[in-house]
Amino acid sequence: MMNPTKIVTVVSKNDKNNVAIKRAAMIAQRFSAKLMVIMCAYDQSFEMTSIMKDTDRENLRDAIIQEKEKVLGEIIERHVPKEIEYDQQVLWGSREYELIRQYCVEKISDLLVKYVKHESTLSRLFFTPQDWHIIREVPCNILFVQGEGWRPQGNIIAAVSADDDDAHHLRLNNHIINTSLFLSEKFDAQVHVTNVYPYPLVDVPFAYSGIDHEMYCKNMRESHEESTKKLVVEKPIADENLHIIEGLPEEAIPNLAQQINAELVVMGTVARKGLSGAVIGNTAERILDKINCDVLAIKLNEVT
Repeated sequence: MMNPTKIVTVVSKNDKNNVAIKRAAMIAQRFSAKLMVIMCAYDQSFEMTSIMKDTDRENLRDAIIQEKEKVLGEIIERHVPKEIEYDQQVLWGSREYELIRQYCVEKISDLLVKYVKHESTLSRLFFTPQDWHIIREVPCNILFVQGEGWRPQGNIIAAVSADDDDAHHLRLNNHIINTSLFLSEKFDAQVHVTNVYPYPLVDVPFAYSGIDHEMYCKNMRESHEESTKKLVVEKPIADENLHIIEGLPEEAIPNLAQQINAELVVMGTVARKGLSGAVIGNTAERILDKINCDVLAIKLNEVT
């Protein structure tokens, strides 16, 4: 998200307070970026080819688009300052995430700003949530928003995976921390870094292996503490702002965000596809379902 120049934001009926366009306008104004405001539209009646003539269907589509364009223009007038350069467009189609992905690709956007839509557990069991599709399919960085705004001198959490010494993930970790520090300067915030590591194995295997369970847990924590401190060497982050937590990321990170009243969590994402992706989802997706602050999802392909 370093110095974005093209920001796409989605106006949605789920975003009743227009949080996404407000946040996108704030960021566009701060970075002198161009804002591209879109709204997705569709009507199931359009599929009734056996009942409606082609001309009637086209007229229906044109009427809906025209009405949505009017609504979109009114929202822009209320929430986008006049000095911001912007485009607006209503996109027609039944699959919102595909329309958003295609638009972001065509416009070569740096950042997508979208309101979080929380799905029910039952719905997630049978259908992949729209926001999960967007995390997987949209190639640029994505800011998922849900709060009213970022307060001055607030908190930003940089969520890293410090135990992974793969070169690509190390670059991602550094990019997450650097992005968090950059945003903290732009928006007068404080950066916290968290590394969540898994629970150690249960006690039973240790009884037969001769391994000291208590020492094993101690060594694991010390290893993660050392790895995390290496990531922030020579960076302006205080030791008290390092949070090494044992547990599951989708539980620990939302809990930490609530404890320190964070405005934003910055984290990386690697899309998981296929059946396992539909059932499990990746870490960013699972956190998105549980967290109550904004989340900036940084893509691996955005890190060079």
